This record gives sequence, C-alpha cells and structure tokens, in this order.
Amino acid sequence: MKQWYSCFPSRLYSERAYVLSRGFVRRALELPLGSLEDDIKYFYYTRKRLDKVIRHARDLITKSKEPEPEGEFVASDLAVPRLTEGGIIMLERTLAKLVSLRSSST
Repeated sequence: MKQWYSCFPSRLYSERAYVLSRGFVRRALELPLGSLEDDIKYFYYTRKRLDKVIRHARDLITKSKEPEPEGEFVASDLAVPRLTEGGIIMLERTLAKLVSLRSSST
C-alpha cells in the first residue's frame, strides 16, 4: 500500500531537506572549517546538540518503521512526521556516521 505522505511533493521535499541537513551536520563535524571549527565543536559536542540530533533521528526512524494507521490521516506538528523507505535508508547511513563521530570525540 502506498504511504499517504509519499503522495505529496511537499512531504518528499521536506524529507529530503531533513536528511540533507543531517548530512550537513556530519560533514561540518568531519571536515575542519577553519575559524568555525571551534564554534562547531562547542555547539555540537560541548552543548550536546549532536546528542539531540541523533536522538531525534532515531525517534523519526523508529516511528517511520511502525505501521501506519489504516485509512486515517494523522496530523503532526513536525515538518517530517514520517520517512519513506528510501529516506529511512539514507538517514540510517548518516546516523551511523554521526554516532561514530560522537563516540570518537569523547
């Protein structure tokens, strides 16, 4: 059965933007960014924002893998309430790298 949210181009756009933004976090932590490097480390490691990014991504993946309510439209405050199967795969890859970066920083 086709997932309800995959019918809406705006949902797919929001999903792609969400996954890409997590990829940006990964790249910012992997590559030294000159004068911004200390600020990025402070924001993501010292202030624990990376933990929040990881937690939210895991929660979204878990929710997206659960079965959808049949025949119901469930409104959400989130821009990305669920991911498609492709979105889950891409986010899981990025999430694995983010977890690795977090564990190597401690």
